[in-house]
Amino acid sequence: MKAIEKSPTLANLILDLSYSHNPKIQNMSLALQSLICLSKLNLNFSFCPGIDQNILKSLAQGLENLTTLTSLKLNFTQCSFIDVKNLFEKFIDKEGLFDLSKSLKNLTSLQVFEFALTHQYVKFGFPSFFEALTHLTNLSKLVLNFSQSKDIQDEDLKLIAESLEKLQNLESLELDLRFSLQITDLGLRDLASCLGTLHSLKFLNLNIFGCNNITQEGVDFLKSQLAQLECLKEKNLNFPNAISSSGFMRERPQMEADKSTCSLI
Repeated sequence: MKAIEKSPTLANLILDLSYSHNPKIQNMSLALQSLICLSKLNLNFSFCPGIDQNILKSLAQGLENLTTLTSLKLNFTQCSFIDVKNLFEKFIDKEGLFDLSKSLKNLTSLQVFEFALTHQYVKFGFPSFFEALTHLTNLSKLVLNFSQSKDIQDEDLKLIAESLEKLQNLESLELDLRFSLQITDLGLRDLASCLGTLHSLKFLNLNIFGCNNITQEGVDFLKSQLAQLECLKEKNLNFPNAISSSGFMRERPQMEADKSTCSLI
């Protein structure tokens, strides 16, 4: 980290801390604060045991003044651990996500934001996170991975939709909600209605495989909304093994890839 502190003009930084049992995030926070010219930042904490509120708060302090950032990638895939001694499973908590969200509000120059937080209980951290996203109006690419999150419900998809509606410069959107078992057609309709308003969108990747409370009716409504997007050049939709409204079960996951032309007036 000392080497980073001595490079204040650094423009691009990639740090892979995956599988680290004791990531020195406090030191990294101080180092990040010195990078006044940083444009692109990629931090990988996947499979890091011990990521907790204090660590996320320290990371947030390092991020909040990086106002020159145009690209930010944060990977917290499976950042949970099991304390065998206490038989207690600990997850990134709502307060940690809240601290991170406060920092995001300052990064209004971001054009690319990729965020992965999987296998977590994140429900109570969602409002602050998605409210923060509404401040990032310059985003052209957004990637969100919440696959196998433990408690995402329809009301959370509504939060996602409300934040996306503010991002009218989005050209590329990837949303991974695999195995979010509590999502139904109601939540999908809220999301689909929002997607139908993103008229700058050129690429969409939506993965709802394993969301088995979504039916054919919900999928059909999604398709109808996407059909309104004249500039959508490519869409990849991964559907669940859903029971359709007529009562039939699909035999295998449905992947739909479609490419169309963009007509500009």
